[in-house]
Amino acid sequence: MPEKYEIKPNRSAYIFSFFLKFFLISGIVISILGVLGKNYLDLSLMFPILIFIGLQVLNYWNVSVKYKKEKFIFKENKIIHLSGNIFSDKETELIIKNITHIYMKLPYLQNKFFNTGNIGVEAAGTSATEVTISAIDDPQKYYEYIKELMQFNGFSLQKKDLIQEEKPNKLGVFFEVLARFFSALITVVFVPLYIGKAELYEFLLTNFIITGSIGGLVLLGLFFRSILNFMDLKNRVYHLYDDTIVYSEGFLSKNYSFVPMENLSDSSITQTLVDKIFGLYDVKLSSQGLGHEILFKNIKNGKEFEKNLDRLIDKHDSLVPVKKEAMQKKTEKIEKKQDFKADFTKELTMDMRRTLIPRLILLPFSLVLFPFFIFWIFGFTNSIIKVVSTKYLIRKKSFEEKYSFLSSKNKEFTDEKITAIVFKENFIDNWFDTFSINFWSIGSSDHINFSNVKKQENLYENVLAKTGIREEERIYGLESDFSISELFKANIFFPALGLIILTGLAVLSFLVSILFLILAVLLLIVATALIYYYKKYYEFSKLQIYENYVYFQKGFLFKKFYYCLLDNVKDIKISRYPMSNKGSIKFNIAGEHSGAGQKKSGKAISNSFTISLVSDICQKEELIDMIFYKKPSKQEIEEINRKQEKILEARPALANSLAGLIFVSVLIFPLITFLPITLPLTVLYIRNKKYVIQEYRVYLEEGIIYRSQKSVVFTKLDHINKTQGFLNKIFSNGNIIVNTTGSRTAELTLSNIKNYEEFYEKLKEHY
Repeated sequence: MPEKYEIKPNRSAYIFSFFLKFFLISGIVISILGVLGKNYLDLSLMFPILIFIGLQVLNYWNVSVKYKKEKFIFKENKIIHLSGNIFSDKETELIIKNITHIYMKLPYLQNKFFNTGNIGVEAAGTSATEVTISAIDDPQKYYEYIKELMQFNGFSLQKKDLIQEEKPNKLGVFFEVLARFFSALITVVFVPLYIGKAELYEFLLTNFIITGSIGGLVLLGLFFRSILNFMDLKNRVYHLYDDTIVYSEGFLSKNYSFVPMENLSDSSITQTLVDKIFGLYDVKLSSQGLGHEILFKNIKNGKEFEKNLDRLIDKHDSLVPVKKEAMQKKTEKIEKKQDFKADFTKELTMDMRRTLIPRLILLPFSLVLFPFFIFWIFGFTNSIIKVVSTKYLIRKKSFEEKYSFLSSKNKEFTDEKITAIVFKENFIDNWFDTFSINFWSIGSSDHINFSNVKKQENLYENVLAKTGIREEERIYGLESDFSISELFKANIFFPALGLIILTGLAVLSFLVSILFLILAVLLLIVATALIYYYKKYYEFSKLQIYENYVYFQKGFLFKKFYYCLLDNVKDIKISRYPMSNKGSIKFNIAGEHSGAGQKKSGKAISNSFTISLVSDICQKEELIDMIFYKKPSKQEIEEINRKQEKILEARPALANSLAGLIFVSVLIFPLITFLPITLPLTVLYIRNKKYVIQEYRVYLEEGIIYRSQKSVVFTKLDHINKTQGFLNKIFSNGNIIVNTTGSRTAELTLSNIKNYEEFYEKLKEHY
């Protein structure tokens, strides 16, 4: 077993690095504000100078406290990071088996003057670096030590056989740097002009020497930055071994990284028009959790690199899964795959009639509304291109979506990394005997979609069988129990709004014109049609739990059929409707995706499905958690004691929320007038919130009108952290963060707990 360590950063390097960052940023910001204050408000320059000096004193104090609290404890199966600052304390635990990426950075100045470096450790379930070991002496020693720890915990990392070596193509790097240069130039030049006043334009036009000097310095800075950027990218080297990916990069500052093959999920390949011209590829590698995507850009042999990656990923079993049973049944896994027709393969394409005829039906409408005809032309052309350029491949151990026209993009998910499959059928599919398949993965921010494919005999069954889902005994079921009154309770704000609008229209018809009465009648007709639609929708809504998977169906004109292994359900959340024993149950599935328009922001949306209008919601939620925890047979379900005893219960302190509310209300002055409303609402909300540990789970209960409860059974729990912020220190309480695998955000945040140390230790005993 590797030696245990407790390490701290190099004091001088740590304080210098963090102090210098804030010093430079605050210096630039205060200089700009000082010049603006002098020119527009006639303020003395002494004022910003005094602020700057005061900030640096506070900066040094904060960095010194950060250093005292910074400590890393290495144990045989976890890394514990103790950290904080003047106002907060934090403890983070990282499980060694969940590591997906290790890198060592040697910043040029820090390494040259202090001979120190930084090590980052990323883990499944979060897109941010879980642990960053900054400014440590002999970084190479600890880089190798973490590798030894990982090997002790089941990672191979032997690097016996070099499969492929790649470097970015210099021409591709040049075009990438050129694009960045012009992007930065446009930002630097046009953004200040856009937000500036007329005086700025006049000043720049009349002072050619100053304008030329500033412009020259900007161009020189951007040019110098581009040169360094080019040298950094050009020096990248990727080594693909049989069990590890190793890559290095950097010109002045160096970066060395390795990625274990065990916890990789999938790879995909893209090719822009420029890439196609020069025969280059970008290969994207996904680890388990949204945001864990490593991009190998401008590779000449990209197809071969991706093919080798997929083959090696398939060879290695993941160490991440939270389910303990899965870790004990590795031998059963192979047998199961054989039973499940793992050799089934198929090539599918988009059905042309299904894809194009619906658009042709819209042609007359687009001609009547002529400006929309232009959009129709683009949409129709794009549909034709997609039909002829897209292929869907069901391979022996993976599913792949391929697109190749002016640009190319391949996405591939291995069978065992798929967390759920969704079959989609709508009324148009019924005309053409087609359907679509949506695949969710634990490691990718995108889904794979097989769109508008023709139905074929046993295709449903064969696709499901490849991911471990076959016909089994049903052990429990739920159905939506529709009634108009419960529908109104589930969406209470919309009926209330509709009633207000109807009342207003009735009054206006009496006072102004009878035409408002016609609008009211039309609104009632629409409401009646919606009620009929929802009646049909919820009649079809059913959820079935089998021995190893969950099946859920919903829809009316647009139907969806969800299949998910029980082990891939991270947690469930219930919401109870006001004045009702009914509610909804949301099943959160391992893995996340980026919503429409959110890829750049990186905002994560949990993969999930929800069944609504469920009777006796609270009892059923607890029973379902017990099913996930114990996996009982149909007969054993009847014997389960659904009322489990509480091991520990805690409630959030009221003081933290009230202090925050009052501070924000004073800071944003108009909000202070709402305190007579917001104050009692905050008190009521906090008083209705509680955190509970039971023998098999932890849950959070909250809500005023809609009561909700979110629970995580301990078999799904990945790691927990405890933190103490500024207000927590003042009021002597703390926070606990509960994480599961396959999420970049926490599943539960238990805030402002008085006995948070006891709660934290009790949680640690159970996972």
